[in-house]
Amino acid sequence: MNRLYKRLAGCCKSPNQLNKLHITLENRMTPLELAGLRDEFITRTGGNWLWKKIIQVFFKIRRNIFGKDSVVKKYISINARELSKVWLTKLHDQYLLAAGNNAPAPFVRKRLGRAVVIYEAGGDRAGKTLVVCFSGNFQRMMMPTPVFLQSIDAHSADVGLLRTEKPKGYRTGIQGLTSDLPSSLAALKTLLRFDEYRRVVTVGTSGGAMPALLSALYWHADACLSVSPNNPEDDRWRSFTDGEGALGLCKHFGMGENPPPVHIVYGENSIKDAESARVIESILPSVSLVPVPGAGHVALFPLLERGELGGVLQRVLFDASLPISG
Repeated sequence: MNRLYKRLAGCCKSPNQLNKLHITLENRMTPLELAGLRDEFITRTGGNWLWKKIIQVFFKIRRNIFGKDSVVKKYISINARELSKVWLTKLHDQYLLAAGNNAPAPFVRKRLGRAVVIYEAGGDRAGKTLVVCFSGNFQRMMMPTPVFLQSIDAHSADVGLLRTEKPKGYRTGIQGLTSDLPSSLAALKTLLRFDEYRRVVTVGTSGGAMPALLSALYWHADACLSVSPNNPEDDRWRSFTDGEGALGLCKHFGMGENPPPVHIVYGENSIKDAESARVIESILPSVSLVPVPGAGHVALFPLLERGELGGVLQRVLFDASLPISG
């Protein structure tokens, strides 16, 4: 990762390009990769190449816009030199909210398809839980991926991360698999080797929240965490409702007499998300609502900030028999 970052950052022609690179890395990195980057470019002194490269870019911009004798020369170069340092420092601070004094989770990333990645740390899958995550339109679980992964025990779970793109969403299937959601879910069952795991659970945020819920019904998963799902009565789901509205949508994806436990997390300040949660609760007997005080649509990150995320994930996904309190 360190060499890749050097190469990609060295190709950036502007601060905006560097920022886009940082966002892409945040959506893919493991905790160990984050630790390695921070160690080389902040803890050590060997990262001067990056500052020099960024300074060169800004001097070029200065010459083109301000002229050689610009009084902002010093201001620009100093701020350019700090861009990557500021990014890594902020990202590491968020990581520490999940990690505390613990070592980085030893997840290793493996790409299985255009929009499917699995993070695993080895070991016998027969004793593990597979956590299938449906990210939202920003291709993350409401926080940088290494931060989210650090909140999960790598020795007891593997994490499959799915991505989608605006404005298609998951309704038109998962990129690289099939062109509709039900057949993509069938393909994922084989691709992620469900049969090798002791348990399978789903997690979804924002645009991935409703697909995570529907996939839990389809797969008869052991549990589901759906964060800020959209309303199942939304017209965008109409083609799956068989003319029966929200109830028809759940039936279409296999809701039986004993659906899996579904926990819906939503921000109390989001009227739209609260209404969606109530609609889902009215049609699914296995739903538990988990409102987050003071939160809006991005309801998962406040749990991280309060030091509650790891506990919520543990109780919802791994200790299914325990009650969940709001």
